[in-house]
Amino acid sequence: MPVEGRDFPIFVRLDPQFLWYVWSENRWYFRSAVGLLPIVPGDGRWVLHTPGGRVSPWKGGLWRALGRAYIRKDHALMHRDNWEAKLANPARVATAPAGATEEARRGFFARLMAWGVNTVFSLTPGWDVKLLESNGRGYESFTATIAEQNNEFVISVAGQTVTTDGGAGFANADIHKSIRADLIKETADGLAYTINTQGLPAFIVDRFGEGALEDGCSVEWDVTPAKDRNSEAQALVAVASAITSLTAALTVHNLALDAEAMCVRFGVPVDTSEAPIPIKMLDAPVDAGKAPGASLALARRAA
Repeated sequence: MPVEGRDFPIFVRLDPQFLWYVWSENRWYFRSAVGLLPIVPGDGRWVLHTPGGRVSPWKGGLWRALGRAYIRKDHALMHRDNWEAKLANPARVATAPAGATEEARRGFFARLMAWGVNTVFSLTPGWDVKLLESNGRGYESFTATIAEQNNEFVISVAGQTVTTDGGAGFANADIHKSIRADLIKETADGLAYTINTQGLPAFIVDRFGEGALEDGCSVEWDVTPAKDRNSEAQALVAVASAITSLTAALTVHNLALDAEAMCVRFGVPVDTSEAPIPIKMLDAPVDAGKAPGASLALARRAA
């Protein structure tokens, strides 16, 4: 959407519940206040992100597992509330002696119905008043069901419970490398693909013209865990130290280290567009009176 006072538009997120897919037309529509609006992804107005697939992306969602768990948990909560409400007011039982008259029993029953917070009964032998209570363990089934569904939520979304409850393995140094790293990477790549194919091209053409597309422009998310970056940095330091040490050691023997091959082997990013002139070793042997690195110095001057 264009913004007054700016020379570039902004994204406005629309609620996906109003998306409508028409199978006969193989097209998405947005149900707005003025009716169905056809969606043309990448036309400069619409950007449609469908990580589950262009057609029926809901089939790849978690709504089945999460919906079932939600329904079971909701029912268990209602049944537990109902159970607790009943037990909060246990049944009141009155026992009348066999020889009591009907009038006496009715009067006693009326006083039983009026049982309040501080009600006191004075009973003669043969009369009895008590509460009929449960054993108090019925709630356990509902509590277990609720806990199971909470665990179902966590497993469906995160694939494990370690990062939620901090259980066994949470302190493991490598646990965060493998926990749902595939889904994080897939989400980042999918969103980057949508922006690179639908968002950026339309903006570049509108602002700079079609010729600007040839220069190329794209975005991506680096979802590598921070700890991996630390390990990579330490590895680069070790490679740099190894190159320096090997260069010094090989110079003594009139040999040169292939630094480029080392960089390729250990994945060190280098820019070879403006690389210095390579060092070439002279065929002439080193004179006894010269220092071990004399031929290397001569090679630099010759180059």
